[in-house]
Amino acid sequence: NTADPALQAPMLRILRDKVVGELQLPGGVRMMSACNPVDQAANGWEEAPALANRSGHMDWDSPSVGDWAAFMSKSMTAVPGSKNADKSAGVDLDPSIAEAIEVEVCAQWADVSGKWLAIVESYLKTRPEMAHKMPDTSDPQASRQWPSFRTWDYATRALAGGEIHGLTRGQQITLVASFVGEDVAFDFAHWLQN
Repeated sequence: NTADPALQAPMLRILRDKVVGELQLPGGVRMMSACNPVDQAANGWEEAPALANRSGHMDWDSPSVGDWAAFMSKSMTAVPGSKNADKSAGVDLDPSIAEAIEVEVCAQWADVSGKWLAIVESYLKTRPEMAHKMPDTSDPQASRQWPSFRTWDYATRALAGGEIHGLTRGQQITLVASFVGEDVAFDFAHWLQN
């Protein structure tokens, strides 16, 4: 959200097609971004609704002083950038771990994602008004998460991935909320429970 509004339209192609200039990014590329709230960001801009609808939005609380100090006590024991720095911070950069997890996820994906697609489809057939609720551009929520078929796609994938990785139902609903918004995610959770 520190990108000038004129740069937001070109970002759509990167997010939608994974194309940067003339470079097609490989299929395995994953994208993640982070930003501060507009009122706390240096030269921050509200995201256009089209750009906001291509991301998940999660708010993170600042750590407590104790949590910060505990993290710092681990990372301060090694020279920054050294191999020991990653180990002291609890980071294992062994790529075989990620590869093994990916194999496990791929083995389960078709069944688990198919189940969640059927559940989300059933919900949206029951509650079609929750399928697409683009906020007015003057609404502050327009630059945050809101339901569309695109974000329901993301939410469905998050539900499947969350199940495969052992997340609780509450954690899965938090992921759903990051894409479709808290009110819609709460409605979905209530429908799912009943």
